[in-house]
Amino acid sequence: MILFQNKYTLLDAAVFASLTIGIIVAIASYIRYKKLLNKLDPIADVAMAVMHGDLAQKVKIKGKNKIARLGKDINKMIESLKDRESKIRKYQIELQGQKEYLEAVFNSLIDGIVIISKDCKIIKTNPTIEIWTNTNEEDIIGKKLTDLIRCKCEVDCSKNPDNCPLIFQNERLLPNEATIINKGTKAEKLLSLNSVPISGVIVEQSYLIVLRDITEFKEMNQMREDFMATLTHDLRVPILAEGNTLKFFLKGIFGPLTDKQREALENMLDSNNDLSRMVTGLLDAYKYDSGNIELFKEPVHLKKLVQDCIAELTPLSRKNDQSLTNFISKEIHTLNIDKNEIKRVIRNLISNSITYTPKGGSINVNAENNEKEVIISINDTGKGIAESELEQIFDRFFSKAKKFRKVGTGLGLYLSKQIVEKHGGKIWAESNLGEGSTFYFSLPLDTANIDI
Repeated sequence: MILFQNKYTLLDAAVFASLTIGIIVAIASYIRYKKLLNKLDPIADVAMAVMHGDLAQKVKIKGKNKIARLGKDINKMIESLKDRESKIRKYQIELQGQKEYLEAVFNSLIDGIVIISKDCKIIKTNPTIEIWTNTNEEDIIGKKLTDLIRCKCEVDCSKNPDNCPLIFQNERLLPNEATIINKGTKAEKLLSLNSVPISGVIVEQSYLIVLRDITEFKEMNQMREDFMATLTHDLRVPILAEGNTLKFFLKGIFGPLTDKQREALENMLDSNNDLSRMVTGLLDAYKYDSGNIELFKEPVHLKKLVQDCIAELTPLSRKNDQSLTNFISKEIHTLNIDKNEIKRVIRNLISNSITYTPKGGSINVNAENNEKEVIISINDTGKGIAESELEQIFDRFFSKAKKFRKVGTGLGLYLSKQIVEKHGGKIWAESNLGEGSTFYFSLPLDTANIDI
């Protein structure tokens, strides 16, 4: 009985000792935890300040323990953030400066600038547009482009902007001119128009339209054209009279001629004919430019039309020992066209090839159909055309006469372009220097009468 009591007493003592040790350890841990918290509190305060954008704070470092190293790392991070913030501010100042500069340039442009969205609504304009329209920009933004300008375009996109050539950059339908009205004076300005998609934008695609006032230029150009038309018309009468007189001489109406006299008169008549063609070309160019031209369309067999042109020009090609061949198939569509005008195009292109093809060369005429058009081609083995000149050869008064011949106005290809485009087609050329050239022009199939 006494032994049992002694064992019980020892067990109680052991439990009590264990509890005491546990309590002591817990108290010690709590004390260490509180000390750690006291050391971490300043670091937490600095971290909170940094989180709210205050980079002026720093951790006060004492000792060389792990907490001190943590403080050093946080201080380094703060310095790095300060440096980054400084660079960001510098970049922001530079960007603001560039923005203000670009805005000043944008607002200083004499040309009118309009930025539109893909649904043809106005996003931004420059002050020039405000002056032209006598309207504040705030009253313009958000409106449709058709409320601001009227494009000289074949497509009516006032109700359906999905068809707008400015948005889809349709080269064939893209307008080059537009008009704008001043709401105060009701005066109308004629503008040249260029448009381009704005590239590199992150937001929705937009388009830049540049408008230039060409009203005075057009008026002066019209005066010049009228003067030229009057002058060439007045020149034509004495030229024709001179030609007729020369023909009378050659027919012997005014008496017999010696061989030398006849040769001199024939040369004079050739020069007169060249001059007459040049004057006629100038008059026709004026008619096409002014729009005072009307096509008289009729069903025409293309192969027969080309053959007639070749028959006229074969004597000239034979002088140069050139072959001139019609490869057009009978299966090519019969076209509803102005026979004389298209014949003029073919004759111009063949004559051009004869002029620039050396002796012994060849000129071939061909045509083919596709789903939309008939394409006629005139290929030669001539001198070829430099790539830099291919874009210019259909321009008005562009001529290589000074290099290769004595007489030329540079209107043949220009008039051919006007005639083809009046028929709704296109004209272009491909060439390699020294290897020859191929001129193409197309006529839409809506001018074709297949069953005739």
